[in-house]
Amino acid sequence: MIIIRSMNNKTKSILITIMYFVITIIFLSSVGVWLPIMLDDYNLDHISNETYSAIAGNILTYSLSIFLVAIIDRILLLISKTSKYHNNIIEFFVTLILLILTSILVYHTLKDLRKMRYVAAIKFSFSVAIITWIYWLFVKFGSNKEDNFSSIGGSML
Repeated sequence: MIIIRSMNNKTKSILITIMYFVITIIFLSSVGVWLPIMLDDYNLDHISNETYSAIAGNILTYSLSIFLVAIIDRILLLISKTSKYHNNIIEFFVTLILLILTSILVYHTLKDLRKMRYVAAIKFSFSVAIITWIYWLFVKFGSNKEDNFSSIGGSML
């Protein structure tokens, strides 16, 4: 407790954001991915084929919901912050590239799921999750308002 009191506000804000990210975004938000695995392991002493085949789809559902909300939040923030598109053209372009890259990874995940290549599908879907986490942190730390309890990048008003 003494350590936290001696920190400045910026350090506290970063620490709170990182704790929020780990607890809420990585752990609690991903409950739909890891809970079926844990229940199978507890009830059956192994992961069933149905659960294993659904892991990649569960990761995609989890990741895309966070990613798309973060993209919308960031674009709306950029538009409201500057009200001119050309001032943020590089960030819009990078966001578009990330969206295209994520779409390609989603396509490969779904293609591998259809061909029952579950390990490859899980790898592709986990790549989407990593991109999502990085982009969420970028949006959160790039927000002009500090709202550590917002589920995405902070309030816009």
